[in-house]
Amino acid sequence: MNSYLPITLFFVRFLERDARTINALTNHQFYFSEHELHFTLPQLHAFLTHTDNILSDLRHENTSYLEFRKHLFNSPINQQLANHDAEVFIVDNAQHVDRSTYGLRKVARPFCLP
Repeated sequence: MNSYLPITLFFVRFLERDARTINALTNHQFYFSEHELHFTLPQLHAFLTHTDNILSDLRHENTSYLEFRKHLFNSPINQQLANHDAEVFIVDNAQHVDRSTYGLRKVARPFCLP
């Protein structure tokens, strides 16, 4: 399995408003609204590493934070999310990837006439 797949799956579950995913986010003090999720990379790694069995298929137990970050930045995650009309974006650039806040949001797909 590609190392970025659990991250993409997690993001898609959030976008689809999966109840188990939303409950897990609430229990881990993420900021989110109906349309956006905000996170830092250390926070996302900790969540995917230590999430209870409810989201066990998302676990990254054997992935160090540095490996996780490397896989994430080398992955086609925004290309995959484009298939779900979504993107990861920078919410707050703190001049360091570990301190910056990122977001996940739905994006409007351009309307094209046939």
